[in-house]
Amino acid sequence: MTPGEWDELSEVIQLESSDSMKRRLLALEDDKPFLVCDSGVELIASSSRDLPPDELADFTPEPGGEWVVTDEAGNVVSRFADWSDNDH
Repeated sequence: MTPGEWDELSEVIQLESSDSMKRRLLALEDDKPFLVCDSGVELIASSSRDLPPDELADFTPEPGGEWVVTDEAGNVVSRFADWSDNDH
């Protein structure tokens, strides 16, 4: 990745600066030379470039259920049913 791409990634995940990510990469053990994204936004050391399996890949909500986003207090702030094809 270019320095600009690392800066962009660090802004997206908001966990690390590009400098701290560089330090993590340089400190990786020989048996785990890669940082890969888990099913969230955490970068984890890995022996492979492959992403770990997504534990929720086969999840299906119960009938009548809905996908929502909540804030820290547990209030629903967005419902999937309200999204349009134009939402990004």
